[in-house]
Amino acid sequence: MTRVISINNNKGGVLKTTTALSVASILAKKYNKKVLIIDLDAQSNISTAFGINAEELENSVFKLLVNKYKKSEYRELLDKTIIKDTYDAIDDLIANKIKVAKRYKNQMVFLSSIKKPSKKSKKKILLLQGKIDVIMKEIEILRLENPDLGHIDILPSNSGLITFEYKILAEDHKRISKRLKILVDFLKSEDYYDYIIIDSPPALSLIQINIFEVTNQVIIPLELEYYSIKGLTKMIEIIQDFKIKRNPNINLAAILPVKVNTRSRLHRDVYAKLKLSLLNRDDNTIDALIPFENGVTNSVQDATAIAYAGKPLLLTKNFDKLKDFDKPSKAYIYLVEKLINDEEDEV
Repeated sequence: MTRVISINNNKGGVLKTTTALSVASILAKKYNKKVLIIDLDAQSNISTAFGINAEELENSVFKLLVNKYKKSEYRELLDKTIIKDTYDAIDDLIANKIKVAKRYKNQMVFLSSIKKPSKKSKKKILLLQGKIDVIMKEIEILRLENPDLGHIDILPSNSGLITFEYKILAEDHKRISKRLKILVDFLKSEDYYDYIIIDSPPALSLIQINIFEVTNQVIIPLELEYYSIKGLTKMIEIIQDFKIKRNPNINLAAILPVKVNTRSRLHRDVYAKLKLSLLNRDDNTIDALIPFENGVTNSVQDATAIAYAGKPLLLTKNFDKLKDFDKPSKAYIYLVEKLINDEEDEV
Protein backbone atom coordinates (compact mmCIF):
# COMPACT_ATOMS: atom_id res chain seq x y z
CA MET A 1 0.00 0.00 0.00
CA THR A 2 1.39 3.37 -1.05
CA ARG A 3 1.81 5.97 1.70
CA VAL A 4 1.74 9.70 0.93
CA ILE A 5 3.95 12.00 2.99
CA SER A 6 3.82 15.77 2.54
CA ILE A 7 6.31 18.33 3.83
CA ASN A 8 4.42 21.48 4.75
CA ASN A 9 5.04 24.93 6.15
CA ASN A 10 3.67 28.26 4.94
CA LYS A 11 7.08 29.84 5.52
CA GLY A 12 10.04 29.57 3.16
CA GLY A 13 13.59 28.69 4.13
CA VAL A 14 12.67 26.01 6.69
CA LEU A 15 14.35 23.08 4.91
CA LYS A 16 11.18 21.65 3.34
CA THR A 17 13.01 20.46 0.24
CA THR A 18 15.99 19.23 2.27
CA THR A 19 13.57 17.29 4.48
CA ALA A 20 11.74 15.81 1.48
CA LEU A 21 15.03 14.73 -0.10
CA SER A 22 16.41 13.37 3.18
CA VAL A 23 13.30 11.32 3.96
CA ALA A 24 13.27 9.94 0.41
CA SER A 25 16.97 9.12 0.58
CA ILE A 26 16.68 7.19 3.84
CA LEU A 27 13.58 5.30 2.74
CA ALA A 28 15.25 4.29 -0.54
CA LYS A 29 18.80 3.64 0.65
CA LYS A 30 18.37 2.36 4.20
CA TYR A 31 14.97 0.66 3.90
CA ASN A 32 15.03 -0.32 0.20
CA LYS A 33 11.70 1.40 -0.48
CA LYS A 34 10.51 2.59 -3.87
CA VAL A 35 9.91 6.33 -3.63
CA LEU A 36 8.38 8.99 -5.88
CA ILE A 37 8.90 12.66 -5.05
CA ILE A 38 6.22 14.98 -6.44
CA ASP A 39 7.57 18.52 -6.64
CA LEU A 40 4.75 21.03 -6.21
CA ASP A 41 7.06 23.97 -5.62
CA ALA A 42 7.64 26.16 -8.68
CA GLN A 43 11.29 26.68 -7.66
CA SER A 44 12.01 23.09 -8.83
CA ASN A 45 14.66 22.52 -6.16
CA ILE A 46 13.99 18.78 -6.12
CA SER A 47 15.21 18.50 -9.72
CA THR A 48 18.16 20.79 -9.04
CA ALA A 49 19.28 18.52 -6.20
CA PHE A 50 19.79 15.73 -8.74
CA GLY A 51 21.52 17.96 -11.30
CA ILE A 52 18.44 18.33 -13.53
CA ASN A 53 17.39 21.63 -15.13
CA ALA A 54 13.59 21.48 -14.84
CA GLU A 55 13.10 24.39 -17.24
CA GLU A 56 14.58 22.28 -20.04
CA LEU A 57 12.10 19.44 -19.50
CA GLU A 58 9.28 19.08 -21.99
CA ASN A 59 6.76 17.81 -19.41
CA SER A 60 6.07 18.56 -15.76
CA VAL A 61 3.49 18.02 -13.05
CA PHE A 62 1.88 21.29 -14.21
CA LYS A 63 0.78 19.62 -17.44
CA LEU A 64 -0.73 16.68 -15.55
CA LEU A 65 -2.73 18.94 -13.25
CA VAL A 66 -4.03 21.36 -15.87
CA ASN A 67 -5.36 19.06 -18.59
CA LYS A 68 -7.81 16.17 -18.76
CA TYR A 69 -6.58 12.86 -20.14
CA LYS A 70 -7.96 9.44 -20.91
CA LYS A 71 -6.51 6.68 -18.77
CA SER A 72 -4.29 5.37 -21.57
CA GLU A 73 -3.04 8.90 -22.31
CA TYR A 74 -2.43 9.50 -18.62
CA ARG A 75 -0.14 6.49 -18.32
CA GLU A 76 1.76 7.54 -21.43
CA LEU A 77 2.21 11.11 -20.21
CA LEU A 78 3.33 9.89 -16.78
CA ASP A 79 5.97 7.72 -18.42
CA LYS A 80 7.22 10.78 -20.30
CA THR A 81 7.10 13.06 -17.26
CA ILE A 82 8.47 11.00 -14.37
CA ILE A 83 12.25 11.15 -14.18
CA LYS A 84 13.12 7.57 -13.36
CA ASP A 85 15.91 6.18 -11.22
CA THR A 86 17.45 9.44 -10.04
CA TYR A 87 18.71 7.08 -7.37
CA ASP A 88 18.85 3.29 -7.66
CA ALA A 89 20.01 1.11 -4.77
CA ILE A 90 21.35 -1.47 -7.22
CA ASP A 91 23.61 1.14 -8.83
CA ASP A 92 24.70 2.24 -5.37
CA LEU A 93 25.65 -1.30 -4.32
CA ILE A 94 27.36 -1.99 -7.63
CA ALA A 95 29.36 1.27 -7.43
CA ASN A 96 30.68 0.25 -4.01
CA LYS A 97 31.65 -3.19 -5.29
CA ILE A 98 33.39 -1.68 -8.31
CA LYS A 99 35.45 0.54 -6.00
CA VAL A 100 36.68 -2.56 -4.17
CA ALA A 101 37.41 -4.32 -7.46
CA LYS A 102 39.45 -1.32 -8.66
CA ARG A 103 41.45 -1.37 -5.45
CA TYR A 104 42.26 -5.04 -6.02
CA LYS A 105 43.14 -4.27 -9.65
CA ASN A 106 45.57 -1.54 -8.60
CA GLN A 107 47.25 -3.96 -6.20
CA MET A 108 47.58 -6.49 -9.03
CA VAL A 109 49.14 -3.86 -11.31
CA PHE A 110 51.66 -2.96 -8.62
CA LEU A 111 52.62 -6.58 -7.95
CA SER A 112 52.84 -7.32 -11.68
CA SER A 113 55.21 -4.39 -12.18
CA ILE A 114 57.86 -6.02 -10.01
CA LYS A 115 60.64 -7.31 -12.26
CA LYS A 116 61.14 -10.54 -10.37
CA PRO A 117 57.96 -11.22 -8.38
CA SER A 118 58.24 -13.79 -5.63
CA LYS A 119 56.05 -16.86 -5.39
CA LYS A 120 54.15 -15.07 -2.66
CA SER A 121 53.50 -12.10 -4.97
CA LYS A 122 52.34 -14.38 -7.79
CA LYS A 123 50.03 -16.17 -5.38
CA LYS A 124 48.66 -12.81 -4.19
CA ILE A 125 47.98 -11.79 -7.82
CA LEU A 126 45.97 -14.97 -8.39
CA LEU A 127 44.12 -14.41 -5.13
CA LEU A 128 43.26 -10.83 -6.08
CA GLN A 129 42.05 -11.94 -9.52
CA GLY A 130 39.84 -14.51 -7.82
CA LYS A 131 38.34 -11.80 -5.60
CA ILE A 132 37.67 -9.61 -8.63
CA ASP A 133 35.95 -12.52 -10.41
CA VAL A 134 33.74 -13.06 -7.35
CA ILE A 135 32.80 -9.37 -7.25
CA MET A 136 31.87 -9.37 -10.95
CA LYS A 137 29.71 -12.45 -10.39
CA GLU A 138 28.03 -10.74 -7.42
CA ILE A 139 27.27 -7.72 -9.63
CA GLU A 140 25.69 -9.97 -12.23
CA ILE A 141 23.53 -11.64 -9.56
CA LEU A 142 22.53 -8.25 -8.11
CA ARG A 143 21.20 -7.10 -11.46
CA LEU A 144 19.29 -10.34 -12.10
CA GLU A 145 17.81 -11.08 -8.68
CA ASN A 146 17.08 -7.66 -7.15
CA PRO A 147 15.03 -5.60 -9.60
CA ASP A 148 12.89 -4.13 -6.81
CA LEU A 149 15.49 -2.70 -4.47
CA GLY A 150 14.95 0.88 -3.39
CA HIS A 151 15.05 3.75 -5.81
CA ILE A 152 13.83 7.32 -6.19
CA ASP A 153 11.84 8.75 -9.11
CA ILE A 154 10.87 12.41 -9.51
CA LEU A 155 7.72 14.03 -10.86
CA PRO A 156 9.22 17.47 -11.55
CA SER A 157 7.72 20.94 -11.45
CA ASN A 158 8.74 24.04 -13.34
CA SER A 159 8.00 27.77 -13.29
CA GLY A 160 4.55 27.12 -14.81
CA LEU A 161 3.31 26.46 -11.29
CA ILE A 162 3.87 30.14 -10.47
CA THR A 163 0.89 31.05 -12.66
CA PHE A 164 -1.13 27.95 -11.89
CA GLU A 165 -3.38 29.39 -9.22
CA TYR A 166 -3.91 32.60 -11.18
CA LYS A 167 -4.84 30.83 -14.41
CA ILE A 168 -6.68 27.80 -13.08
CA LEU A 169 -7.72 28.13 -9.47
CA ALA A 170 -9.14 31.61 -9.90
CA GLU A 171 -11.70 30.04 -12.21
CA ASP A 172 -12.39 26.86 -10.25
CA HIS A 173 -10.67 26.34 -6.89
CA LYS A 174 -11.92 22.73 -6.73
CA ARG A 175 -10.16 21.82 -9.93
CA ILE A 176 -6.71 21.35 -8.40
CA SER A 177 -8.25 19.16 -5.71
CA LYS A 178 -9.73 16.84 -8.28
CA ARG A 179 -6.65 16.85 -10.51
CA LEU A 180 -4.18 16.18 -7.71
CA LYS A 181 -6.38 13.46 -6.26
CA ILE A 182 -6.75 11.86 -9.70
CA LEU A 183 -2.97 11.90 -10.10
CA VAL A 184 -2.20 10.42 -6.67
CA ASP A 185 -5.02 7.87 -6.85
CA PHE A 186 -3.76 6.72 -10.24
CA LEU A 187 -0.22 6.29 -8.89
CA LYS A 188 -1.51 4.43 -5.84
CA SER A 189 -3.69 2.14 -7.95
CA GLU A 190 -0.61 0.84 -9.73
CA ASP A 191 0.86 -0.13 -6.35
CA TYR A 192 4.40 0.41 -7.61
CA TYR A 193 5.68 3.00 -5.13
CA ASP A 194 5.95 2.33 -1.42
CA TYR A 195 5.99 6.06 -0.68
CA ILE A 196 4.99 9.24 -2.47
CA ILE A 197 6.59 12.34 -0.96
CA ILE A 198 5.17 15.77 -1.81
CA ASP A 199 7.36 18.86 -1.54
CA SER A 200 4.92 21.72 -0.97
CA PRO A 201 5.15 25.41 -1.88
CA PRO A 202 6.06 27.91 0.88
CA ALA A 203 2.58 29.37 1.24
CA LEU A 204 -0.78 28.36 2.66
CA SER A 205 -2.14 28.33 -0.88
CA LEU A 206 -4.95 26.42 -2.53
CA ILE A 207 -2.35 24.00 -3.90
CA GLN A 208 -1.04 23.29 -0.43
CA ILE A 209 -4.51 23.02 1.05
CA ASN A 210 -5.42 20.38 -1.49
CA ILE A 211 -2.22 18.47 -0.85
CA PHE A 212 -3.79 17.63 2.50
CA GLU A 213 -6.61 15.86 0.69
CA VAL A 214 -4.24 13.12 -0.53
CA THR A 215 -1.78 13.01 2.38
CA ASN A 216 -1.39 10.28 5.01
CA GLN A 217 1.45 11.77 7.07
CA VAL A 218 2.34 15.46 7.39
CA ILE A 219 5.79 16.65 8.41
CA ILE A 220 6.12 20.28 9.49
CA PRO A 221 9.72 21.57 9.60
CA LEU A 222 9.78 24.40 12.13
CA GLU A 223 12.35 27.02 13.03
CA LEU A 224 12.53 27.69 16.76
CA GLU A 225 11.34 31.28 16.65
CA TYR A 226 8.45 32.65 18.70
CA TYR A 227 6.26 33.69 15.76
CA SER A 228 6.54 30.15 14.34
CA ILE A 229 4.32 28.77 17.10
CA LYS A 230 1.37 30.88 15.93
CA GLY A 231 1.77 29.64 12.36
CA LEU A 232 2.07 26.06 13.60
CA THR A 233 -1.17 26.35 15.55
CA LYS A 234 -2.99 27.46 12.39
CA MET A 235 -1.51 24.56 10.42
CA ILE A 236 -2.59 22.05 13.08
CA GLU A 237 -6.14 23.41 13.00
CA ILE A 238 -6.27 23.06 9.20
CA ILE A 239 -5.01 19.46 9.34
CA GLN A 240 -7.57 18.55 11.99
CA ASP A 241 -10.32 20.21 9.95
CA PHE A 242 -9.29 18.15 6.93
CA LYS A 243 -9.31 14.98 9.01
CA ILE A 244 -12.89 15.61 10.07
CA LYS A 245 -14.35 16.92 6.81
CA ARG A 246 -12.31 15.66 3.84
CA ASN A 247 -9.51 13.20 4.56
CA PRO A 248 -9.89 10.86 7.56
CA ASN A 249 -6.50 9.28 6.73
CA ILE A 250 -4.43 12.42 7.30
CA ASN A 251 -2.27 12.61 10.42
CA LEU A 252 0.27 15.08 11.76
CA ALA A 253 3.27 12.75 11.88
CA ALA A 254 6.08 15.08 12.92
CA ILE A 255 6.86 18.62 14.00
CA LEU A 256 10.55 18.78 13.17
CA PRO A 257 12.75 21.49 14.72
CA VAL A 258 15.21 22.69 12.05
CA LYS A 259 18.27 24.95 11.97
CA VAL A 260 18.67 24.13 15.64
CA ASN A 261 21.53 25.63 17.61
CA THR A 262 21.81 23.28 20.58
CA ARG A 263 23.85 25.88 22.49
CA SER A 264 21.28 28.64 22.01
CA ARG A 265 19.26 29.50 25.09
CA LEU A 266 16.68 31.15 22.84
CA HIS A 267 16.14 27.94 20.89
CA ARG A 268 15.74 25.96 24.10
CA ASP A 269 13.29 28.51 25.49
CA VAL A 270 11.20 28.52 22.30
CA TYR A 271 11.18 24.73 22.21
CA ALA A 272 10.03 24.63 25.85
CA LYS A 273 7.22 27.09 25.09
CA LEU A 274 6.26 25.09 22.00
CA LYS A 275 6.17 21.86 24.00
CA LEU A 276 4.06 23.49 26.72
CA SER A 277 1.57 24.85 24.19
CA LEU A 278 1.16 21.36 22.67
CA LEU A 279 0.80 19.74 26.11
CA ASN A 280 -2.03 22.16 26.88
CA ARG A 281 -4.01 20.99 23.85
CA ASP A 282 -6.76 18.43 24.33
CA ASP A 283 -5.47 16.20 21.51
CA ASN A 284 -2.35 14.06 20.99
CA THR A 285 -0.44 16.62 18.90
CA ILE A 286 2.40 16.52 21.42
CA ASP A 287 3.21 13.01 20.14
CA ALA A 288 4.28 14.54 16.83
CA LEU A 289 6.91 16.82 18.37
CA ILE A 290 10.44 15.60 17.68
CA PRO A 291 12.68 15.89 20.79
CA PHE A 292 14.96 18.92 20.88
CA GLU A 293 18.10 16.79 20.79
CA ASN A 294 16.83 15.06 17.62
CA GLY A 295 16.15 18.28 15.74
CA VAL A 296 18.08 19.15 12.58
CA THR A 297 21.11 21.31 13.36
CA ASN A 298 22.58 23.83 10.94
CA SER A 299 24.74 22.28 8.23
CA VAL A 300 26.31 23.44 4.96
CA GLN A 301 27.04 19.88 3.90
CA ASP A 302 23.76 19.45 2.02
CA ALA A 303 24.42 22.28 -0.42
CA THR A 304 27.98 21.03 -0.86
CA ALA A 305 26.80 17.52 -1.72
CA ILE A 306 24.33 18.82 -4.30
CA ALA A 307 26.93 21.14 -5.84
CA TYR A 308 29.74 18.62 -6.09
CA ALA A 309 28.15 15.16 -6.02
CA GLY A 310 25.01 16.02 -7.99
CA LYS A 311 22.76 14.33 -5.46
CA PRO A 312 21.32 14.94 -1.98
CA LEU A 313 23.63 14.59 1.01
CA LEU A 314 21.97 11.54 2.53
CA LEU A 315 22.58 9.53 -0.65
CA THR A 316 26.33 10.03 -0.18
CA LYS A 317 26.30 8.59 3.34
CA ASN A 318 27.01 5.13 4.70
CA PHE A 319 24.34 4.91 7.39
CA ASP A 320 26.29 2.24 9.27
CA LYS A 321 29.33 4.51 9.66
CA LEU A 322 27.93 7.91 10.58
CA LYS A 323 30.21 10.10 12.67
CA ASP A 324 29.09 11.37 16.08
CA PHE A 325 29.15 14.94 14.82
CA ASP A 326 26.88 14.13 11.87
CA LYS A 327 23.80 15.22 13.78
CA PRO A 328 21.70 16.32 10.76
CA SER A 329 21.88 12.84 9.20
CA LYS A 330 21.04 11.17 12.50
CA ALA A 331 18.13 13.57 13.00
CA TYR A 332 16.57 12.59 9.67
CA ILE A 333 17.13 8.89 10.39
CA TYR A 334 15.31 9.38 13.71
CA LEU A 335 12.47 11.11 11.83
CA VAL A 336 12.06 8.28 9.31
CA GLU A 337 12.12 5.67 12.08
CA LYS A 338 9.29 7.58 13.74
CA LEU A 339 7.29 7.67 10.49
CA ILE A 340 7.67 3.92 10.01
CA ASN A 341 6.80 3.14 13.64
CA ASP A 342 3.71 5.36 13.50
CA GLU A 343 2.67 3.66 10.28
CA GLU A 344 3.00 0.21 11.91
CA ASP A 345 0.96 1.38 14.90
CA GLU A 346 -1.90 2.34 12.56
CA VAL A 347 -2.14 -1.19 11.15
